[in-house]
Amino acid sequence: MGSRLSRGVLLLGLAVLLLAGCNAGVLKDLITELATLVYWREAATLDAGAALSATDRFGQGVAASGDDIVIGCPQDDPVGNAGSVHFFHWDGSQWLHQTYDGTVATQRLGYSVAISGDYAIAGAPGVATIAAGSARLFKRTGGVWALEKTLTPPVSPDPMLVEFGTSVAISGDYALVGAPAGDGTVRGYAYVFYRNYGGADNWGQQAQLQASDGGGTDNFGTSVALSDPYAVVGAPGLETAYLFKRNTDSWGDGNLPSAETLQLEPSDGQAGDLFGTAVAVIQTHALVGASLGEATYLYARDGAAWGSGTSPATESVKLVAEVGVAGDQFGGSVALASGWAAVGAIGRDESGAGAGAVYVFAQSEGWAQFGDSLLPAGLAAGDQFGISTGLTPEWLVGGANLDDEGADADVGAAYVFALTQRK
Repeated sequence: MGSRLSRGVLLLGLAVLLLAGCNAGVLKDLITELATLVYWREAATLDAGAALSATDRFGQGVAASGDDIVIGCPQDDPVGNAGSVHFFHWDGSQWLHQTYDGTVATQRLGYSVAISGDYAIAGAPGVATIAAGSARLFKRTGGVWALEKTLTPPVSPDPMLVEFGTSVAISGDYALVGAPAGDGTVRGYAYVFYRNYGGADNWGQQAQLQASDGGGTDNFGTSVALSDPYAVVGAPGLETAYLFKRNTDSWGDGNLPSAETLQLEPSDGQAGDLFGTAVAVIQTHALVGASLGEATYLYARDGAAWGSGTSPATESVKLVAEVGVAGDQFGGSVALASGWAAVGAIGRDESGAGAGAVYVFAQSEGWAQFGDSLLPAGLAAGDQFGISTGLTPEWLVGGANLDDEGADADVGAAYVFALTQRK
């Protein structure tokens, strides 16, 4: 089977690759060689056991940080689709599990989740015109996760319309919540919350982000990502992603609301690709999915420049599946960690129609697909594995929100893979 790979061994291997200048053919050979040394081993299936039932959709949102994984279950029924959030921690021998149940009917807590160290956030977007959305921020103290604060949207635009909490991200002392206004009547926004804004540990709203060219159908805020001081917000209605940089206490252009620092676009995008469906960002790279274009686009940072260095910026490299077809929805979810990228494709049918898959890409002088797609042993038709993805240098987690458990349909599950050294 092999053993879980230490971070030191991994970084050493990646450093060797990073020092190797190479063309595309040599790059693929190097990535293939790396795959003879390490692989992503299926390590665990995470679920909530008997606590869940049909249509709960555990795994709709997943995220990872260090040895921690957080998973959302937005249609859990502690109170009529109130939702729930599940925290898992690897203690070296097992995954320890804690649960937080939602308390507001139809809010769908756990539709989106994110985690950074001892803080986590879960979106509860509600249902447009029926229930206003919110986001729950959690803090871990002494190994126990507890609610720290409930974040809510401002009074304008109408909180009943904006679906606040559709997407969430967190990095250090900053949290980001997307409100894409899915019904198209108002433009989308994203909101930055700072831990000490308005007082110590207050988590007050610091900024309201918008697209400089946005409007009522932009869906700005469908996806968000955060790696302080950078934030990326997807707007698939405009086929664009927007990058914001924090400058001390302001974001983007510094106005209120704040417009972007830079627009990210694909060099070959087409109307209907849904570029911006999913986004991820770390200090060195941003990744944007175009789920109906069957592609993801990666933007490398060089100083203050991203991607092509132009404005708008086009990608440094386009990532596609080596074997993919229309309908795979490659790019519906994305995740980044140092030297690695993960891309979900919920329509992939290798394990049955709509079973899904997750693809891994590794970085050398460029980027190339790392081995075959990841397909959990228990995957079946319709599971939608890859609806969400989370990634660290050692763990990969993929949500399968329509996974069946016995006679119960669409209970959901999440599958964990560990980067492992071959023996």
